[in-house]
Amino acid sequence: MYDILVYATNPESVTEIKELFPAPVHQVCVVDENDDWPVDVPETLFDFALAWEAPVQEVSKFLEKQQAVGLGFVPVVALTRDSSEADQLFALPLADVITLPTPRALFMRTIETLVHGRKRSEEDRRGMNWQGSLSEFNLIDLIQMVDAGRRSVEARLSQEGLNGRLVFGEGVLCDAQFRALSGSAALKKMVFWSRGSFQIRELGDEAVTNEIKLQNQEILLQLFEVLAKQDQLSRDLPDFTTQLLRNPLMEPGELTGLQSKILGQCQQAITIFELLQVLDDDGEDILLELKIMLEMNLIGDRVEVEAAIREAAETSNFSKVISSISSIFKRKPRESVVEYQFYESLPEESLLPLQFPARELSEDDRRLIEGKLLGGSQ
Repeated sequence: MYDILVYATNPESVTEIKELFPAPVHQVCVVDENDDWPVDVPETLFDFALAWEAPVQEVSKFLEKQQAVGLGFVPVVALTRDSSEADQLFALPLADVITLPTPRALFMRTIETLVHGRKRSEEDRRGMNWQGSLSEFNLIDLIQMVDAGRRSVEARLSQEGLNGRLVFGEGVLCDAQFRALSGSAALKKMVFWSRGSFQIRELGDEAVTNEIKLQNQEILLQLFEVLAKQDQLSRDLPDFTTQLLRNPLMEPGELTGLQSKILGQCQQAITIFELLQVLDDDGEDILLELKIMLEMNLIGDRVEVEAAIREAAETSNFSKVISSISSIFKRKPRESVVEYQFYESLPEESLLPLQFPARELSEDDRRLIEGKLLGGSQ
């Protein structure tokens, strides 16, 4: 059922209008240039309005009156039998112009499309409280969608125990927070998130301070640049889901500050993606240092490092290797990630412990070792 406001200057049109939109299925209110419209009519009273075969000047006056009584958001469709007036009508702020005669089915389809579009627009105006998956809408998508809605909202992003927050003021991205990072630095971390979820809520009258001080297009260009550089650097690196591990068989020597941080994190298995998130340093710098450290064999693919350790244990002083490795791989607590109660954090993937093949000594080897020990004590 439609609630329809009709502006008709010809009384004879009323019968045709009511036949087209019969009661009680539809509610039709017909007015003309002489009617006094009520003041402060709510915009939701009518689904749409029709300017029925009125001259261009009369349609223009109708639009002015519509604004004056608070019905400016109600879309107006003008109908005319004079094709020469169509171009002039299109110059007015109308939702559509229909030239008569026209097939009834086509006319009704036009109205249905108009009403459906208006309902979606009303939903957008009422708020943007919704949630979704980051695999469908990533950070860049969210910025563009909120920008189009021009709303003041808060977005919370979550991926595998990582949590971030975005704040928009009238569609403009004003602040971003991730761990101890804020602004552009936080965005450059979250731009890599492609799994997990997001939730958006409208802020209403809450005050929003613009901490980033950039237009959304400038922010998007920065993020596209970050992704482009990451794509270029990643060509010389393992897949971002590959687990890396420190190689205890290589002496690190003198390291840069960032290399020391990376080596510290790689004392236990960690993916490149996790490294990009847990370190506050710029992602491009992390990837560049990773490339150098991989080339120096200071770190490597976890599977390959474990294989090298087993091989070294079988071909060298076994107890010395085991002692060295056990001290290196003693589990150290990672820096905790701030959790928002807004999300249920996903459990971290359990790390598989290093396993070494059992070393069995023959009786002859045992006697030989005992003899050396006794000889050394004398």
